[in-house]
Amino acid sequence: MDGSSILPDFDHRFAAEIRLPEALEEKLLCPFHYFGVSDSVDVSDERFWRNGQYDVTALTEYYTGNHFRAQERLDLIIQSLRRYQPDQSTTRGVGFCASVHHARFMAEKFREAGYSAEEILGETAGEIRDRRIQEFRAGRITFLFTVDVFSEGIDIPEIDLVMFLRLTESLTIFLQQLGRGLRHAEEKDCLTVLDFVGHHPLQRLLD
Repeated sequence: MDGSSILPDFDHRFAAEIRLPEALEEKLLCPFHYFGVSDSVDVSDERFWRNGQYDVTALTEYYTGNHFRAQERLDLIIQSLRRYQPDQSTTRGVGFCASVHHARFMAEKFREAGYSAEEILGETAGEIRDRRIQEFRAGRITFLFTVDVFSEGIDIPEIDLVMFLRLTESLTIFLQQLGRGLRHAEEKDCLTVLDFVGHHPLQRLLD
């Protein structure tokens, strides 16, 4: 949990190792369709970076501000969802956001668009979080928006849609978030992945 390597504890030897392509080939993970959607936000712009890391405040303002670009991006997300996941009768989708405000914004805007959507955040009370996850698994909530809560330590095999709505600098975090949807579940043929951030580290996973 402290981020340090455990390899020294095992004399730097791997007992076993399996990469994503092998796990998919062995059907240990659910297959997925990955769609990189062209985003109007150029995340390489220096205004979105500070001290070598992306600036959460700047990104949040761009994603949620009361201006044309924020609405344009929201429209793109909903249009892409309808295009790549047209049958949403059984959809259980998770959107990974840049900040708490961004997650709340997305949940609110999705509800305004007619979807059943909620946010789950680190500050969400335990009983509310548990209830929302139960309703999500039962299909009464279609979309959950979060920041880092679902990166690890949670098992919801029913997830069949993952939306990357933020820049992800860490390949480890990217894998953890992608992995939320790679568990097998009944009546789940594949996972749909929508990446809206113009940042596609997937190829590195397959190399």
